[in-house]
Amino acid sequence: ASGQSPSSVNYAEFMLDRLPTLLCALLLLLVLRKLGKIHMCLRDFVVQAALNSSGGEPVCKEAQDKGTEPSAHWADVAGRWVVDRTEGDVDGVLGLVGYGTWPRTAFKLAQYGRGVAHIDITMHSARSCTLTFGGGPMPPTTNSMRVDGTVQTFIGNEGIPGDDQYTVAMWWEGDAMVAWGEHKSGRFPRMDTRRYLRDGIDGKHHSELVVERTVEGVFSRMIYVRRS
Repeated sequence: ASGQSPSSVNYAEFMLDRLPTLLCALLLLLVLRKLGKIHMCLRDFVVQAALNSSGGEPVCKEAQDKGTEPSAHWADVAGRWVVDRTEGDVDGVLGLVGYGTWPRTAFKLAQYGRGVAHIDITMHSARSCTLTFGGGPMPPTTNSMRVDGTVQTFIGNEGIPGDDQYTVAMWWEGDAMVAWGEHKSGRFPRMDTRRYLRDGIDGKHHSELVVERTVEGVFSRMIYVRRS
């Protein structure tokens, strides 16, 4: 009586049966799209806040992708630290960042500054610090750094003797202060650094500062202890 064929009736019933499912799927897509926009807005807000706090300096991609809130123990990083021992291929790292055979031999004979080479760290806030390296044959170097992922200039070789200029960025990843540095001449490969605290072999809480350096896959670790 309606003039509709059986096939069209069956198709209409098929669509009606699945209408709630289709509507739910559409609603889910809309929600996910909205959440995606919210995520993008939040990410842009965080990046812009970092730019504003640093006077408009660019924030490196690694800090945007991997950076976290500062460690709850950020204030413990402050102190006067001296080299206690080393692990890994320190000589290999030195060679890759430009040190010749004779300087590397001298550093090795001196046990890479054990008991002499030191770093003094002042934490002005969770995202601002001053690093002073000294104790070796070279004059000490001091750098005031922002720990917010912004790109800045660093004088010295990340605790290795020398006063070269690097372009660096430093930020927090969990309990580690992470950084990369590139020699401004472009002659040497990038150095990646991680600094973090750990309990000492004597069991004392946060009595060791570990500094890990990686250059083109070559890894070294320097362990510092607090000095008087």
